[in-house]
Amino acid sequence: MTNRDEARTLEPEAIQTAWIRLCDRGGCLTGSQDYANGSISEGSIFRTPEWKAFFELDPNVATPFLLQFADSRRETRFHVCPFGNAWEGEFAFYVLQHIRKKNWFDAPIEGATFERARRLHKERRQEGFRLALMDEDVREALKFYFRTETVGARHASP
Repeated sequence: MTNRDEARTLEPEAIQTAWIRLCDRGGCLTGSQDYANGSISEGSIFRTPEWKAFFELDPNVATPFLLQFADSRRETRFHVCPFGNAWEGEFAFYVLQHIRKKNWFDAPIEGATFERARRLHKERRQEGFRLALMDEDVREALKFYFRTETVGARHASP
C-alpha cells in the first residue's frame, strides 16, 4: 500500500497487540532507523512483512499510540548498528519516522542542544538522537513535529 489515503486503520487495542508482538521479537535495524524514501537496508527487521504493515497504519492513530512511549528510556531488544539497544522512546520515534515519512533531524527546532544533536548524528547517529531526546524541551518539540500533518518532508541524512 503506497497511498496514505488507503492507510490501514486499526483500533488502538489492535495496534497495541501488534506492537507488543513485534517488540517481543526484537532484532537489528542495520542502520535503517532513519527514513530514506522507503529504502531499508538488507537484514533490517524493518524489511519484514509485519513491520512493513505496521508502517502502513493510519498515522493519525499510530502517532498518538507511539508518542506515549516518547519519554521512556527503558532498554528494548532492538539493536541500532553499530551502537547499542534502543531506548523504548528512541525506538518509537524510529518507527514514527517510517510511518510519517520524515526524520527527527529535519524538524524545524532551534537551539544549541538540537543543533549539537544534529551534528553528532552525522557521525554517531544513535548518540546524536539520544542527546536530543535527553533534553525535555527538544523531546517535546519532536513530539509536536511528529504530530503534525506533514508527511514526507525531507528524507536524506543531514
